[in-house]
Amino acid sequence: MLAQAVTSAHNPPDLARRAARPPAVHATRLDDSTSRAPVLTQPFVYGGSELEGLARARNYYRWLVGLFAPHLGERVLEIGAGTGTFASAILAARPAISLTLVEPASNNLPILERRFAGDARVKVVPGFFAGLGQDDAPMDSVVLVNVLEHVEDAHALLRSAREALRPGGRMILLVPVGGTMLYGTMDEAFGHHRRFTAEAVRTLLEECHCRVSYQRYLNSVGVVPWFLLGRVLRRRSLSSVAIRIYDFLAIPMLRRLENSWTPRFGQSLFVVAEAVR
Repeated sequence: MLAQAVTSAHNPPDLARRAARPPAVHATRLDDSTSRAPVLTQPFVYGGSELEGLARARNYYRWLVGLFAPHLGERVLEIGAGTGTFASAILAARPAISLTLVEPASNNLPILERRFAGDARVKVVPGFFAGLGQDDAPMDSVVLVNVLEHVEDAHALLRSAREALRPGGRMILLVPVGGTMLYGTMDEAFGHHRRFTAEAVRTLLEECHCRVSYQRYLNSVGVVPWFLLGRVLRRRSLSSVAIRIYDFLAIPMLRRLENSWTPRFGQSLFVVAEAVR
């Protein structure tokens, strides 16, 4: 359940719709970002209410960092960085990395910039990701945490992300799964175009010349509550209190359980794929 609340807050519901309309914001190449911000003809403002609760979801982020950190190289690009909660957790675990954060929401950007002001390891780039600039070195890792489901053309975003990687670099994803069976009103409210299947993610990555080297399902226990909330009760939100309770009570037990048992299903899928050419 928490993983999907993270989806809504880390990556706002309008992201996919705005990203599908280039006139709303000029996509930013990384070499453009140091001289000017993207031109916004329609302000992209994140209107979610879950960020405060999620910022305190320490157990959840510790779990994610434990998964992501071993696969990261020295130069890391995060697409859809939100207010930087995940980035801060990664930097705490891997303090020597260089981190580029791409974020389109005009109300998230000031928080992101203040959070990393004066940190020479971090570069904040406003706008939707369009690729590296000519003078930028290729990345060792590209990270997308609950982003891909918001984008109408997931293949195009993955292709741009793949082009930012050096040969052998890693694409590291967290996406919601369950397909049409689990897709419900919660997903609609959070701006999801889809929930993936493991096969669909693998196909997308292979089409972008990335070979899956590792994957595992996460949050097996959350499948039934998510189905009930979104398909039966037709709920459209989760309170920050509910998020914090789930983080405090369920996540530590769930992490221990899934560290000792590899689930064959889950709410989310964690994927590592290597750029093969």
